[in-house]
Amino acid sequence: LSAADTPPAVTNIDSSLTASSSWHDNVVYGAGNANVLLVFADDGAGEPLRSQLLAFPDINNVDIFDARPATPTLGELTPYDVVIVWNNYYYADRVALGNVLADYVDAGGRVILHTFNWQYNSFYGLDGRFITEGYSPFFSSDVGNHYSWANLGTFDAGHPKTGRAS
Repeated sequence: LSAADTPPAVTNIDSSLTASSSWHDNVVYGAGNANVLLVFADDGAGEPLRSQLLAFPDINNVDIFDARPATPTLGELTPYDVVIVWNNYYYADRVALGNVLADYVDAGGRVILHTFNWQYNSFYGLDGRFITEGYSPFFSSDVGNHYSWANLGTFDAGHPKTGRAS
């Protein structure tokens, strides 16, 4: 990485941001005392990601929810500022999980998805409202999976689902 690719020092969300021609200067670092929930269908109790996140001074806590035997409720998600979701195995109920994640976003929550959530037409992929109603930031040219081409589509700052991206 070059010096231009080095992220700025951690700042609180209420700190003033300066204009820059660099793309990464528009990213808000340090959202305060963030509470994070890891929702996964995988081994390892959320590690190493849990420990890595806890190393940041602006992360208050990182809790885990194994989504193989059960699906979190909206009440279990809402105490968290962000929910990070991934799988390496089947979710207990991929439709119910997609529905509750959409409800969480509707209630003001933020979701980060990765690893296998976009394997459409398979039992691994996330489903429900999160996929069918366009909450997912990804779309595929073949509505298959994302081991190949995919993109984020067009960013619309006025859109209620993507306009809060920071």
